[in-house]
Amino acid sequence: MVLRKLNLDSSQLQNIEYDTEKQTMIVKFQDHTLKSGIVRTGKRYIYYHVPEEVYQTIIEAKTNPMFENSHGKCFHRLIKCHEELYPYDCLD
Repeated sequence: MVLRKLNLDSSQLQNIEYDTEKQTMIVKFQDHTLKSGIVRTGKRYIYYHVPEEVYQTIIEAKTNPMFENSHGKCFHRLIKCHEELYPYDCLD
């Protein structure tokens, strides 16, 4: 089953898709406008071996003061700081 959370209220993360069978999580990052006015389109990354509990924690981070009520900070602490546990590839 694929779980999707679209249009997150986050300055870093736009969408997250989680495949419960494959334990993979696809994260689409927000677009960013550079000072020059150029817009950098947010890329999509796939992360492997992600437990469903980690996905749920990221989705619910806005209500969790432990992660400063931030999807991005939660993602950083649970995924990015543990790249050896959750290898990833860029899809774009």
